[in-house]
Amino acid sequence: MRVQSYIRQRNGLSAELISVEIELSLQPGLPQIHILGLPDAALRESTLRIRSAIRSQGFRMPQGSQVLVHLRPSHLRKSSRGLDLAVAAALLWEMRQIPPPPPDSIPVVYGALTLGGEVEIPDDAEELTPEPGTVVITGRSSSYSMAPVELPYASWRLSQLRDLEKAPLVSAAQNEVKFQRPLATAQSFPLAASRVAEVVAAGEHSVLVAGPPGSGKSTLVESVAAWLEEPNVVGPASRCFAKAESGCAWRPVVRPHHSITPLAMIGGGGQLWAGEISRAHSGVLIMDELLEFHPEIQESLREPMETGSITITRAGRSKTFPSRFLALATTNLCECGQYVPGARALSKCRCSRAQRRRSRARLTGPFADRFAVLTFSDGWLGAKAATTKAAEATKARTAVEVGERVAKAIDFRRQIREQRVANAYLDSAQIEAGLTSFQRAMLQDTFGNGLSLRRRDSVLRLARTFADLRQSVTLSHQDLDEAIHLGLHGHLLLDEWRE
Repeated sequence: MRVQSYIRQRNGLSAELISVEIELSLQPGLPQIHILGLPDAALRESTLRIRSAIRSQGFRMPQGSQVLVHLRPSHLRKSSRGLDLAVAAALLWEMRQIPPPPPDSIPVVYGALTLGGEVEIPDDAEELTPEPGTVVITGRSSSYSMAPVELPYASWRLSQLRDLEKAPLVSAAQNEVKFQRPLATAQSFPLAASRVAEVVAAGEHSVLVAGPPGSGKSTLVESVAAWLEEPNVVGPASRCFAKAESGCAWRPVVRPHHSITPLAMIGGGGQLWAGEISRAHSGVLIMDELLEFHPEIQESLREPMETGSITITRAGRSKTFPSRFLALATTNLCECGQYVPGARALSKCRCSRAQRRRSRARLTGPFADRFAVLTFSDGWLGAKAATTKAAEATKARTAVEVGERVAKAIDFRRQIREQRVANAYLDSAQIEAGLTSFQRAMLQDTFGNGLSLRRRDSVLRLARTFADLRQSVTLSHQDLDEAIHLGLHGHLLLDEWRE
């Protein structure tokens, strides 16, 4: 008898479909269940639960023969929270104690068993991704909650093992998971900060915010996830979502502490398991106090920030993990935290040149160049504004207003321009093809002196997002000018800081 179920590899990010084969061995012996295919300790001890559940429900174990359970593919180490029901159901079907399903169908079974034979739904059942039209046989409720759990796919829900004898009652498949946005960490933001947040959230451009303590860096980047595009319209990663603290599903938000080891952040080990940057795939990776992270982490982030994946090789084995995430980072530029490049650089900084030199050494140029936006937060909270430009910086925009503006820009991109991917992943050549001769001259004057080509591509993508915020199909000179300021000015100031 053959059924399908789901396992979790140690190096995997989600549940994977496997084949479960049941065979009654002709070798004499006690009716024991042997699981083959590199099961972990939890799977091996599940054989006791399966035997107890079968007998408690009035069924019998085979007499004078042993049960072989083969998990394929057999070369992968396996762990599962719902393999109990798959093995028990396949065994009862194989022994004809329950009428088996049609020979041309391979059922998908995923559920946990109690010693008395009750069927519970595993806590990761919502994360399964069965093929369209597939019906998953699982439990009705879990031991943590007696209420039925909603699933985003068709399912046959069992209360106990004996329910397999009944006619299938397949629940209607839900079209999509019910997502709920997290809340922004502040009710309002300075106008300059909200403008940065709008561009970052609408186009999913990576950003590094530097500035003194208390200027709102962390508050801003932690709020960006509340304004992003919903997971069900993100494209190929549409089923990659995570449970938020409220229990509602949303795009992953990973916040590693700066004391994290390179191995935990990047992944690796003998079994080539994924790290935190792969857990953030299709979501947000927030790195607060960036300069405090291990230098090896900075260098390893360059590949996934550029390509959307990371390849790990250990002892002759290699594995590629998806790692396309929105990088949001904050940092201070000196030990006292008050230093900001520019004319106001040394107004409050108490650090010596040697101390600032040590801080400069922690942020490499190639890694900083991966951020589409590098901005400084020292002017966000200026209460006494002497100029009109400074006075504009003191104005505020509510989190609701920011969310509405971002949502309109995303809807415009999807509905009017019919573009499914975020602007950060758009080929810059497509944007450049629509520029006027004057705009091409602007780019040539700005980037013709040997500046990074990556900066040029980022500026074009930022300009496209500025146009979406205006709900314009074509780019204006102002869009390009704002993009050059936001995508280039901060990097030039950072280069001056290095010098």
